[in-house]
Amino acid sequence: VKRVTGTPHLSTGQAIVERAKRTLKEYLIKQKVPGETDPQNRLNKALFTLNYLSLATGAEQPSVVIHNSGTKMQAIPEIQLQYKKTPKNQP
Repeated sequence: VKRVTGTPHLSTGQAIVERAKRTLKEYLIKQKVPGETDPQNRLNKALFTLNYLSLATGAEQPSVVIHNSGTKMQAIPEIQLQYKKTPKNQP
């Protein structure tokens, strides 16, 4: 978390800081889960949502989609998956 203060005697700068605080507080309230007490975990989820899943003004896709659109999925033949057999899915 980066500490930001507004420019003294400049109401516009202070308004930007206050708007950011209000938005973060709103997301923390929206994502509140009963029983979750770790404030760091709640803050991480809210910041992730704001930074990667929110739409910017005029954008049609979230930034995480735009960022990863250049990455091509390729199969890697050396990697093999083995699933653990549990009593539920054993023959």
